[in-house]
Amino acid sequence: MKNDQIEEMGEDHIGTSATTPLRADAFDLTDAEKIEKIQESVRDILTTLGMDLTDDSLQGTPRRVAKSFVNELFSGLNPANKPKLSTFDNTYKYGEMLVEKNIIVYSTCEHHLLPIVGRAHVAYISKGRVIGLSKMNRIVDFFAKRPQVQERLTMQIVQSLQKALGTEDVACVIDAKHLCVNSRGVRDIESSTVTSEFGGKFKDKDVRREFIDYIKLFFTFFSVAMGFSLHNSVAVIEGHMGKRSDFVRTPKFNINNLTDSWKGNKYIAKKLSVNMILEFGLMIYFLFGMYSAIPLNDFGLFPFHLMLFLGFGFVFFNSLTARA
Repeated sequence: MKNDQIEEMGEDHIGTSATTPLRADAFDLTDAEKIEKIQESVRDILTTLGMDLTDDSLQGTPRRVAKSFVNELFSGLNPANKPKLSTFDNTYKYGEMLVEKNIIVYSTCEHHLLPIVGRAHVAYISKGRVIGLSKMNRIVDFFAKRPQVQERLTMQIVQSLQKALGTEDVACVIDAKHLCVNSRGVRDIESSTVTSEFGGKFKDKDVRREFIDYIKLFFTFFSVAMGFSLHNSVAVIEGHMGKRSDFVRTPKFNINNLTDSWKGNKYIAKKLSVNMILEFGLMIYFLFGMYSAIPLNDFGLFPFHLMLFLGFGFVFFNSLTARA
């Protein structure tokens, strides 16, 4: 690429190749030889910046950086480090989707050599072969450990698993933060980048939606847990304010074991309390979420809203009967 083209590209994060751009002589040097050369280059950079490399804190920095480049951060460049993707016959005839989600991604932006940090969600539908779960994590890590663009990383993960499993039915979604965006340039610390690659059956809208719904399950369970936590937290506050709380109905707590101040509290037989109002409000919110799916003809979040509506409904009913 010519200098004027590089200038025209500017800060745009563009991937110009679907494969990692490597020279033909990329592996002529041993890892030890690469470390020696890189540490001298790092030394030159730091010296040019004006750093005093005779300082105790900086003396070992060039070598530490070189070793981390070769042995860790960019170890995925070397094909010898690629994990062996052993597969097995699908003897139990499992024919549904298998999803490995929340795989941690640590990579490096190839434009500024700054970190990319996020999570990958990978799925496949077996066509006779299955793969060990840890192998999916390892293949993500292998392709992440190199200068990367996120689009290419997503594609490489899918292509590698397709080849190993002998099926096109593989998908990957990555959600990651790029420190070249978060820590420099626009310095937007909130934004993240989402990329996806869908192969085979995952190109079908319904199959793709099922995969996305599986990814969202974490947030569903988290929200339900937060709902119960909210209920119990407000109940504890009620107790300290002099009210008897239906919180004591849970098996973990017993009214007889509470402090004397609690025993002397007068039971206020209200039909509604603060936590019940919050629970009822959340029920209405998620009920509206289900209703809104009808005119929009988008039912992707319908199971999510239904689960939370039923969860808060159960808690609200439990609170209501406790005060009856």
